[in-house]
Amino acid sequence: MVSSYGIGQFHIGRLKKGEDLLRGLTEVVEKKNVRMGVLFAIGALSSCTFAYYDQVKKEYRERFLEKRVEILSLIGNVSLREGKPFIHAHILIGDESGIWGGHLLEGSKVFALEYHIVELVGSPLVRVFDPETGLFLWNF
Repeated sequence: MVSSYGIGQFHIGRLKKGEDLLRGLTEVVEKKNVRMGVLFAIGALSSCTFAYYDQVKKEYRERFLEKRVEILSLIGNVSLREGKPFIHAHILIGDESGIWGGHLLEGSKVFALEYHIVELVGSPLVRVFDPETGLFLWNF
């Protein structure tokens, strides 16, 4: 399944120290009315909340690290879920003791963060519940 899209606005900015990472990015896409897009970010966090998806139990296993970490990679997308912009992002973080990663959740606190959001133009992708996987996936 493939769809093609054009490129709209390119939004570049940063979040404030202490801000919730996922909530902050969500506020940006809502304010800029980005209904579909691709996002990237670099920076550092004072704590991080993330999860991995247990494919057998069909549930997320959350993890919270209350430590200062560098964002090694943050990549995601924006689409619609229940009529609102929804960010699905994965994060890879690390420090001198190791590397961790997974699905970004609310609860990560920004130390410093710069983001890039590329808005896509075309019929928005919509997330719907897929009973086979237990996930909200794009409805093509």
